[in-house]
Amino acid sequence: MDFLVKNNLRHFYQTAYRAKHSTVDQLFYLSQSIINGLQEKPHRKTFAVFLDLSAAFDRVWRQKLIHIIHSTGIKGNALLWINDFLRGRKFSVRFNGARSKSH
Repeated sequence: MDFLVKNNLRHFYQTAYRAKHSTVDQLFYLSQSIINGLQEKPHRKTFAVFLDLSAAFDRVWRQKLIHIIHSTGIKGNALLWINDFLRGRKFSVRFNGARSKSH
């Protein structure tokens, strides 16, 4: 996290894994976006997508994540450790009550 902060790689609205931030902050940002859109003439549309990402880390596309991490400047032993940590993890997807096989 220190690397992301120091290199300004974390989005301003990210609240996950930030001290003194929570989902309440996200609700505030959404509410403020809706209010701002309604105050404009003509009204600006506001869209929202809600995802339950409670186990998102286990469902992420590992190869893409490694590529993104590498492109931010993390290399060498740190990148190798992250890659080894992610290797061999399994995941499944639940949709409409049905669950996929573990991959």
